[in-house]
Amino acid sequence: MPEHFVTVEDAKRQLCLGTTSIYALMKAGELRKIKLGRKTVFRASDIQAFIQRKAAEAIPAAA
Repeated sequence: MPEHFVTVEDAKRQLCLGTTSIYALMKAGELRKIKLGRKTVFRASDIQAFIQRKAAEAIPAAA
């Protein structure tokens, strides 16, 4: 199955974040970027994994 790639603009819309926040997540290693020439993209699966990690963090631990 071919991999689907997401641009920075697409990632901003999907994550409801600004450019600075996206680049901060890349620098922190939370979003893995791929350079295709001069363009920065992400694997769509990496964006979904990031969302799932954040959702899991938001769920309070069972007491």
